[in-house]
Amino acid sequence: MSPSHLPFSRFPCLLILASAVLACTSDGNTDPDPGTGPGGAELGGGGTQQAGNCTENALFAPQSYGEDGNDMIRRVELRPGGGLLLSTWQELYELPEGSSTPVKLMDRPESSLPLGGTFWPTDDALLMPGASSVAAIITAANPGGTTEIIPVLFSAPHGGGAATLKVSAPAPPEDLVFYEIHGVRVVGDDVFWIDARVERESFGTGAPLDRTYRARRTSWRTPAAAPTELYTSERQLDVPIVANGIAFIDEDNNDRADGGSVQRMIHLDDGSIDAVSANERFGGKVVAADDESLLVFHDDFSDLETYGLFRVAPNGSEPQRLIQIYLDLGRLGQEFRSRDGVWGYTDFDSDTSVQGVYAYEPGSAPRRVGCISGRGTTVHDVLVGDDELFVSVYYGAGRATILRYPL
Repeated sequence: MSPSHLPFSRFPCLLILASAVLACTSDGNTDPDPGTGPGGAELGGGGTQQAGNCTENALFAPQSYGEDGNDMIRRVELRPGGGLLLSTWQELYELPEGSSTPVKLMDRPESSLPLGGTFWPTDDALLMPGASSVAAIITAANPGGTTEIIPVLFSAPHGGGAATLKVSAPAPPEDLVFYEIHGVRVVGDDVFWIDARVERESFGTGAPLDRTYRARRTSWRTPAAAPTELYTSERQLDVPIVANGIAFIDEDNNDRADGGSVQRMIHLDDGSIDAVSANERFGGKVVAADDESLLVFHDDFSDLETYGLFRVAPNGSEPQRLIQIYLDLGRLGQEFRSRDGVWGYTDFDSDTSVQGVYAYEPGSAPRRVGCISGRGTTVHDVLVGDDELFVSVYYGAGRATILRYPL
């Protein structure tokens, strides 16, 4: 299996779910003509073309990425000063303002290859999270292998070039112990992450492993010698969703994949853990948040009227459903993001069998700004710009591009 697809082999069940929700326009086949867009429409840079039932404006002609030509554009960000930045699993690209040709900036560090291609542009640098890489997994599997630091966050110049380790955490060498990164998120000047201390019971290759998960925080601009420890657990934790001084940390209920989870609320001002969980307070799991909104997933199938993805105010009031049929893909790197209170997302329309593209602002109904059609087409990221939405799509047969929808 090629390196660009190796991470998905670790999450076979999640990949099936991802295909179901992201490729919901698919009939199981790929587009028979790799030179055209979905529905057979020829797509070119900056041109508006008819694609099945939808009019799509591609910023550039669909093209191949990755060593085997089958990777996709996993993350899109606004470049400070204009233009876009794009990430595949292994590489970062720039699309200058007004250009129809992405330009490669750099290879991502070997220890920064998250499934979602996550990165964060700042005014003076590109920040990339530490993530388990193939080399790290092999090292960790070596009995007696040790490391002295946990790589948390890398930094590179805006124009590309060598990446340097910006934030790390101490990992004292211990026999039969190694460390893993399980998620990183930059919020303002802070970086939050989940790591795990993993201890073998013996030097035997198949010896059982005991994990202790830790939610941690520090300033990425001036990292502390010892990061703040927000929460620890013997059960798996998800990287925090952070807004309004609260870190929402999802904790598995048990070791079973279908065992469910509970979401803790950690108050960052004093480190206290809220007496109730987010599940109890909001009726579900917080999957994204900003200053004005929490996006909450209600997963109780017993009542379809309350099932789905809802927006609520930070105090839980003003509920409004955004998506009725929703699968949480946070562990695959998918995430909702807002800009100035506006959220962008896609949702399958069963009446027209296309993916609708929506913009939402609190106080008004979700507004459909376009749609995406085509067999085998998948969506991998949605970015809100100043007056437009950018949607990363993969058409199969090694063809990916960014679609633009005016707001």
